[in-house]
Amino acid sequence: MNLKILGVFLATTILFADSALGQVGRDFFVVGSDTTYCDSLTYRQFGDRRVIYIGYTDAQGSKVELDGKENIPDVMSFHIDGAYFDKNPFKPDQRGKNYRYDKRYVDGNLKVYLDANVGFDTSMVVSTISRREDQVVIRSSPNGQYRFLIKMPDGKYYRANSQKDIRQFIVPFLNQCPEFVRAFNGSLDKIEHFAQPRLYVWDKTWGTTTKDEQNFMQAIALYNSLCK
Repeated sequence: MNLKILGVFLATTILFADSALGQVGRDFFVVGSDTTYCDSLTYRQFGDRRVIYIGYTDAQGSKVELDGKENIPDVMSFHIDGAYFDKNPFKPDQRGKNYRYDKRYVDGNLKVYLDANVGFDTSMVVSTISRREDQVVIRSSPNGQYRFLIKMPDGKYYRANSQKDIRQFIVPFLNQCPEFVRAFNGSLDKIEHFAQPRLYVWDKTWGTTTKDEQNFMQAIALYNSLCK
């Protein structure tokens, strides 16, 4: 490689590196193979179904608003404030137009989504044990459609809150990985009942979730860290 070609190669590499670094931490949304990086990304859905509005600030600092069905692209994933919201079928065995955008809580070979439609208030209180401020939930009120899903490597979805799906599909799949079987000391059996008030816990990793949800997420995160 002569010096001229080497110089062009290095300049191109630096350009791409600077461009990639400039996108770190920004919002974006994905349409097909195209990714649009932006800031202050928001979207609205009609009845938690199709997206009817997308708003963001582009690289030039201009406000962009996409409004109306005919102007909305088929977004596969939104990335807002460090969190992914992916397009998933409304029910695990459904396809077509009936879909939702669910927050991705666990990423990797297996993905876990939770959409609890939970309204809650939090308060910072001084813990008598740790003697520091902790964020705690002081009021919660689940409403709407509860969705707790796992997406398998083959693209199939199962209900993470279904004991039937856990026993018939999820646990047998997890047990195919010897490393996970040796490392996992917990259980995916439910320890809470949805007929009772949901017992929320606050965690820096998972946010506001129930103990059942947290246990499941921790198990899948462990699997992803050990199994390919």
